[in-house]
Amino acid sequence: MELNLLELNERFTKPGFLMQLSVVITTFNRPDLLRICLDSLRIQTAEKEDYEVIVVDNAGDEACADLVAAYPARYVHEQRTGHSHARNRGLQEAASPWVLYFDDDTIIPPDLIRDFLTYLPRVPGAAFGGRFNHWYLDPPPAWLVQQQGVGTFPGRAAKFGILPADEYLIGCFFGVRVDTVLSLGGFDPELGMKGKEVGWADETELQHRLRMNDHQVYYAPELVIEHLVQPWKCTFRGQLRFAYSHGVASRLVEPNAIGFGIPEYLLEILRTTFIVLPVTLLRWVFKHREWYWQNVVLRVASKLAFASGRLLNNWKIYSEK
Repeated sequence: MELNLLELNERFTKPGFLMQLSVVITTFNRPDLLRICLDSLRIQTAEKEDYEVIVVDNAGDEACADLVAAYPARYVHEQRTGHSHARNRGLQEAASPWVLYFDDDTIIPPDLIRDFLTYLPRVPGAAFGGRFNHWYLDPPPAWLVQQQGVGTFPGRAAKFGILPADEYLIGCFFGVRVDTVLSLGGFDPELGMKGKEVGWADETELQHRLRMNDHQVYYAPELVIEHLVQPWKCTFRGQLRFAYSHGVASRLVEPNAIGFGIPEYLLEILRTTFIVLPVTLLRWVFKHREWYWQNVVLRVASKLAFASGRLLNNWKIYSEK
């Protein structure tokens, strides 16, 4: 990272420093979605002097720069393609001790920033976030709504507190302490989305690294935003692609994933075929008649897609050695 910790400390402790939070929106060629996100930030009830909004454009789109100029936000172009590069640039640009990341396809309720700020004095850890509900660009098919559920709940907890070590905050609503994350080298540029290339786990890997260095992760299920289910995920094929890409990234959250080779892959096929498939069919017939056929097939096929992603990732690791 280009910004050293001494410079950061001087920035945050200078006389008259008041700003508590830097809201960073990372974006790549999605001006229509970005506009919706910025519209929701424009009407926040938090005191304006308590936070800033920074848009990190990872595509260098002139239309994006023009759009941001119409809002109370600062535009930054990060030339290195990759979600992690954009997030790291947000850390460098932040004028406050905390950065709160939102994806450009999120809708932030009017009181969200104000409420997030009220929690910060109670967060001695290095990461803090909440949960999300889904929204869609077009009316989704019934099977997809059932498949997606009402949203992602990264923690089992029903109230504010430390997130257990086997659970991870979601990347679309993810706050970090700037000095701590910079001291650990920021986000890993090898991970996450790279332009249009699907990628995951950049925030998951960072949380793992924070915990390995004795920093706690906090979660408040009371804080809720809306996150778009991208159109490419709204098809049967898209759901399988989603599962496959998570398999590729699984080594970051599963210590034994690196040992996933042909024997393990064949065992997974056998387990899925002779255990998961019949159990799923029995559950459909006798317990969950509300399931659509797509939900039944995806419960089986997505496991095979995930395993295929793990196998490919394992080959990639060994081919690079």
